[in-house]
Amino acid sequence: MNKLLLLNKNTILLLIVLSSFILLLYIYRENYFLAESSEKNDDIQLLSLDSSDLIKPKFSINRKKENITVSANEGNFLTNDKILLNKDVQFKTENFKITSNKATFNKKDQTASSDTFTEFQSEGTNISSQGFNITNSGNIISFTGKTKITLSK
Repeated sequence: MNKLLLLNKNTILLLIVLSSFILLLYIYRENYFLAESSEKNDDIQLLSLDSSDLIKPKFSINRKKENITVSANEGNFLTNDKILLNKDVQFKTENFKITSNKATFNKKDQTASSDTFTEFQSEGTNISSQGFNITNSGNIISFTGKTKITLSK
């Protein structure tokens, strides 16, 4: 009787260990494509036990003229391609900078959007808006909602 009970405990323990291992493999497999992104010089660090999937994510939107560097303090995967960026989100080139607290970035389509307060800064131009859209692989940037443009000499 004790041998049967011991066997059941060992079997249960083995099942728990195997299911934990399978869960870890699934999580690893879902995030595996991040390792492939290093070919594009993307700087991504995974978090294991946090509410964010990414810490200090950094990507680039490849434009015809110059790339737009995309960075934030945190990021969460919405899908394999869409990432919700949070806290100090920046879209930057040598000529301009767009900042917001939250934006969605699509790695595959090379697009981004936000429906939160956004500031655009460039030499002689400041734009404040309720959001923005970056489309056409970064070649078109439009501002949404109430928008204020300030031009200086």
